[in-house]
Amino acid sequence: MTWIKICGITTPEDAEMAIELGASAIGMIFAPSRREVTIDRARGIAEHVRGRAEVVGVFKEIETVRAVRQTVGDDFPVSVKLNSDDFRKGGFSHEDCLAVVARLNHERIDLLEISGGTYEQPRLLGVAGRQADAVEPRPSTQAREAYFLDYAAAIRRVATMPLMVTGGFRSRAGMEAALRGGDTDMIGIARPFCTDPDCARRLLRGEIDTLPAHEAGLHLARSGWLSPASPLMLFKVINVIGAQGWYYQQMDRLAVGRPPELGRGVLRSFLRHLWDELTRASKLQR
Repeated sequence: MTWIKICGITTPEDAEMAIELGASAIGMIFAPSRREVTIDRARGIAEHVRGRAEVVGVFKEIETVRAVRQTVGDDFPVSVKLNSDDFRKGGFSHEDCLAVVARLNHERIDLLEISGGTYEQPRLLGVAGRQADAVEPRPSTQAREAYFLDYAAAIRRVATMPLMVTGGFRSRAGMEAALRGGDTDMIGIARPFCTDPDCARRLLRGEIDTLPAHEAGLHLARSGWLSPASPLMLFKVINVIGAQGWYYQQMDRLAVGRPPELGRGVLRSFLRHLWDELTRASKLQR
């Protein structure tokens, strides 16, 4: 069975569309964000999807987790997504993560999703941000297909709830090895769905052995000054945000029934993303 979660839901209409598109779960954000929802709004959305989809929340405080559980009841699945590490100096560390997991053990959580990184240090995208702030991941992590599986192994020793690891999984062999190793109970997939919503089903059926990995070619240059590893922050930002915008724009196309535009370049994607963000910000100011 393929379990699909669509995040950033803010209205019952969004939730209904996600379910119609085949989502197993809908995600709502309770932490500061332009997609943040209140408990009251989340209650309405949760009631709208009750019995048809699970609800996953992004939380900032334990009290919010408790409020959600109290609202939806004991028979409604509640999942929490947690950073394994921010990978930045002074940020949320792996030790902080383990302390939060120990607290979550007492909060009746049905699933804990493990990811990592921030916009300042986007390890989930496979790149490092500003070097002065960076905290290097473990060498064993850099050598593995899944970015955060090593961190999940330490979390497994603390957590009492099932775990899901998201970030970097692309091959059937890598996913099966992670499940056999016991460090995760579920595999989280994100970017491959942005261009091929049916890829997980085809992987499970044995039609393909590897999910789409377009990120490998999303850069101005593979190495040097124009690459994602450029010593100049401007080019690093264009590469990282351009690649991220590329995926956003593929989802926009799929949402209106258009095929993905795989040949769209990183610079074009960056400029379009910058324009979209400035346009939205201008509307908010009004």
